[in-house]
Amino acid sequence: TTFVCWMILLLKKGQSLFLEKGIAFFGKNSLIIMFLHMNVSVEMAYIVLGFFHLDWNVETLSVLVVPLELVILTVIILFVNRFFPWMIRIPKRKSVP
Repeated sequence: TTFVCWMILLLKKGQSLFLEKGIAFFGKNSLIIMFLHMNVSVEMAYIVLGFFHLDWNVETLSVLVVPLELVILTVIILFVNRFFPWMIRIPKRKSVP
């Protein structure tokens, strides 16, 4: 929800084609994001806290984990859309004559 609030705020400040395409991309692939979000978040936090032995509070950790999570989810989305398009199908609208 924080990501959505930031995107709405940025769109209100200035209409950007890049932001509109980004929101459309994440909107079309929201099912994949919802399915993998918690798994990727928990693993990223585990790696950061366990491997790097960082003793940070939740707010500071989220500043590090959320951008990494977006990058990882974007790569997964591109992979699924490229090699497994049958898993997530976006229905095409029928044209009305």
